[in-house]
Amino acid sequence: MKITRGNIRSIIREMVLQEDRADRLTLWLKVEGDELVLHVNESGMVYDLLPYTTGGASPGIGSLGGLAGLQRDFKEDHGMEIPPGTMVIDYDGVGMDDLPIEQAFEWVVAEYANM
Repeated sequence: MKITRGNIRSIIREMVLQEDRADRLTLWLKVEGDELVLHVNESGMVYDLLPYTTGGASPGIGSLGGLAGLQRDFKEDHGMEIPPGTMVIDYDGVGMDDLPIEQAFEWVVAEYANM
């Protein structure tokens, strides 16, 4: 059987459609100065987490909208939201361990509340 360029293109297209971008997403919790930041390895973008966690009427609902605000900004910058359950790696060993984004954000909120 001869494999043509069209066959190869079809195979590649099918593989790309099946690929889950969340599987390639690498998020690191890092310390920069006195702040905790979320570093997106694939794009090099960094999100300072303090503005997302402070202000507002209740803990976790910050001036930039808490986790929903982070999701909004991430989507604007990357064309997709951070998929639920995406792991955040404790890159600098601040004591969080590796957690899904939802739990990692709650951990960051609690850490800033304890300061």
